[in-house]
Amino acid sequence: MIDGVIVEGVDMLTFDKDGKLADIKVMIRPLKAIQIVHQKMGEFLENMKKN
Repeated sequence: MIDGVIVEGVDMLTFDKDGKLADIKVMIRPLKAIQIVHQKMGEFLENMKKN
């Protein structure tokens, strides 16, 4: 839950032939959850630029 919005998600991981992580795909639902995660990620990245 983020700011009162229930966030449901699935992480889909793909590994290469050596067993190392090759790709990550994150599926999030519902639409409100996508929007709040997008907003929070933007805020997080802005704060990282400042530090």
